[in-house]
Amino acid sequence: MNKDKKNEYSLSVIESNLEKKLKGSSLEDVIRPMYYKEIVQCTNILDIEYPITALSILGRALDKITKEYCDQVIVDTGMFNLKLDKVTYEKLADVFWGSSSKLDNRIDLMVGKCVDLDGIKLKLNKKIINNRDYNIINSIYLLRCDHICGETEYMEEDNCNYEFCMDPISDLESMARSYIEPGINTLFKLDIFLKELYTNLTQKENELKVDNHLGTHIEDISEGIVILECDESNKQGTAFLVKDVGFVTCAHVIGTNTHAFKGNNFKCKYPIKVKGIMKSIDLAIIEIPGLQGVKSFEIKPESKLSIMDEIYIAGYPNYRIGDSCRIVKSQVAAERPISGINRLLLDKGIICGNSGGPALTLDGEYVVGVAVTGADNIDKASDTENNAIIPIDAIEHVIKSIKNHTEFKV
Repeated sequence: MNKDKKNEYSLSVIESNLEKKLKGSSLEDVIRPMYYKEIVQCTNILDIEYPITALSILGRALDKITKEYCDQVIVDTGMFNLKLDKVTYEKLADVFWGSSSKLDNRIDLMVGKCVDLDGIKLKLNKKIINNRDYNIINSIYLLRCDHICGETEYMEEDNCNYEFCMDPISDLESMARSYIEPGINTLFKLDIFLKELYTNLTQKENELKVDNHLGTHIEDISEGIVILECDESNKQGTAFLVKDVGFVTCAHVIGTNTHAFKGNNFKCKYPIKVKGIMKSIDLAIIEIPGLQGVKSFEIKPESKLSIMDEIYIAGYPNYRIGDSCRIVKSQVAAERPISGINRLLLDKGIICGNSGGPALTLDGEYVVGVAVTGADNIDKASDTENNAIIPIDAIEHVIKSIKNHTEFKV
């Protein structure tokens, strides 16, 4: 190997360039521990002159972070260029960034290439990594494949079934050295992006686990809320139990064959029975025969809210298996009359799937409204002002319709 080239890709040069990028901060403070550990291991191995093994460790970290990146950035099937009636989000996640997914398929998807899933051609509407990062990750992937399948200094996998085509490399060590610094830079960039994303999500959602108003009521709140799903109508929403009333939800989340289940037990699903429904005001009262152990909320006496009042919104937006109940503090910003009811517009986003969830007082004791409109996902929450709740006293209209034996079709 050319001595000048070796010096160009030496550990001291890489560390010097990384120092400039960090601008006085330590790598340990900037990058998260799981990836910091991988970078340290990579550079330690490089320091004892095993560049191919060092690159394999870096490639392993890039495999991990691209899985995490996809899981956080690709939030629903709406990000693809065609209507995916037969492909669920869960299927996409399993194939492209699940535990047994392949890195080459994943980065092809990320860079906006057309990929195949069971004969269906898929493509993201917008690529989520640039061409340079794609080329770096792909080159490291191919070098790892060559390294694993060849007789080289380190065997990472016993049974490798990788198939690829590349030109013979006269000096594999030289190639490995040349990709270590670009690979670290790409890993660094993706991790910084994810850290900022998590910070923004925390700020947007205003997690109540650290809010002193609720204290021990957080678990009690989730015990009073259920998820509604209808596979036939492709609808999902939230419902909550009101003392002496029944389960309350929005009319628009009820489908032709809706089932209910608790967030911590998605396997036990119960068919619902509609007691009363008023589509004009978008409210419904339902029964869930067989579902037990659900906490009931009380309607706050004189529950009229005013502009600037603070409340909590609870529910299961875009529910995925394992999700906990989402509870967000919000403030009443304005009123908007709809069908004779003054809906209350909020300053924080309500997300699809949260419809039918309760609006609660700050102590979590009383319900004051029902979440009704908002955005498709949290990234679009700031694109609409129509984050609204229906005052809980509007449920009296549905109660009267039940007493009058008025029948409504879903």
